[in-house]
Amino acid sequence: MRRQKKTFQQRVVLYGRALPLMLFLLLGSWVVSLYVEPSVPAGGGSLLQEMLTGLLPGERRLQLGAGLLLYVGIGFLLIPLNTQLVFIRARASAQTTFFFFWLALLPFLHASLYALCPLFFFLLSLFCLTAAYQDPRPMGLVYHALLCLGLAVCFAPGLLLLLPAYAVGAGLFRICTWRNLLAGVLGLLFAAVLFTAVAWSLGEPLLLFGQFDRFFAQVLLPCSGRPWWAMVLVGYQALLLLATLLTYWLKRPKTGVRAHDFLNFFFLVEVLLLAGMGLRPEFLPVLLPLSLVCLSFVEGYFFTTVYTKGTNVLFALGLFVPVVLYFAFLL
Repeated sequence: MRRQKKTFQQRVVLYGRALPLMLFLLLGSWVVSLYVEPSVPAGGGSLLQEMLTGLLPGERRLQLGAGLLLYVGIGFLLIPLNTQLVFIRARASAQTTFFFFWLALLPFLHASLYALCPLFFFLLSLFCLTAAYQDPRPMGLVYHALLCLGLAVCFAPGLLLLLPAYAVGAGLFRICTWRNLLAGVLGLLFAAVLFTAVAWSLGEPLLLFGQFDRFFAQVLLPCSGRPWWAMVLVGYQALLLLATLLTYWLKRPKTGVRAHDFLNFFFLVEVLLLAGMGLRPEFLPVLLPLSLVCLSFVEGYFFTTVYTKGTNVLFALGLFVPVVLYFAFLL
């Protein structure tokens, strides 16, 4: 019997050294960022972001070095999160590989240290929420999930748009009860109290109010323009997500109800983040790292589960287009 030849997608995705290669690519991209500053602007920031900018090291190389270490650490946190989810089984590090790939080709994120704050709390929130999946007593986990999400919202008020996704996720994870709803509300309230208490101790008692005042002032103002790079990036990610979704639902791989539930949750979160970035590009530098986490899980699951001629072409395009965008960002 003739052995079936592996496709380009299978050879790359299931390659045992893909993660070290992506880490090497990430290091190389960071070295390029030391000498070539991307032409993409950082975008509008929150009040807290402007305050913390003066506390960060002024030397750009120090910012890049700190950003590299922190982003790599967060990338490796995706591996235990996938282990907890029992989500991507063919290659447990696939989501981290895709995450490093995207980071390497988005040089304007390399020195974006402030975006790491909401990203870190968002990851903690995902750990808690997904651990509550079909748990008979999930109140504590739900409370901590919304507490971490609330802290992320305090740093980036635009993340309020994720609340509907968490409500739908509670239904998908079979934890949607009045007790859990109350626990979630208490978690959000305590996050606001905790943030205000820390700000008060630093001499800024109205910092949280200032955060949301700045946010709603930016949202209510008409959008001054949508840069080409933001529209191309968001549009490409949306097309990739749509193609992935359509192919997945047409093929319907038999991977279990649990995997379907997590995939639907990541799809929903990603759609909301893309909508937020598309409508208000000034929030893209803060929302994009969270989007990359969800997109990495979706891509990692999809490309290690579905193997067809169409997915092989989609995978090749998914590698080629970001490389073109990378050089466009540097010009």
